[in-house]
Amino acid sequence: MSKIDLLLKEIETLKASEIQLLFQKLLKKYSHIEEAQKLLAKYKGIGKGLWKNDAQKIVSEGRKDERF
Repeated sequence: MSKIDLLLKEIETLKASEIQLLFQKLLKKYSHIEEAQKLLAKYKGIGKGLWKNDAQKIVSEGRKDERF
């Protein structure tokens, strides 16, 4: 039995008021995640063209400097 099936089976044992509370908490938790994703999406790609070198190349070069 999957985790989802176990959760659904457990939810079936809850009272209506408990299910409503669970639903409200899930909505609250995941609305924050959705809001954060929307905010971050605004900034995606904003730094393109800021550096002349490829970002991975810059990171690799920085790591070389840190090694002894």
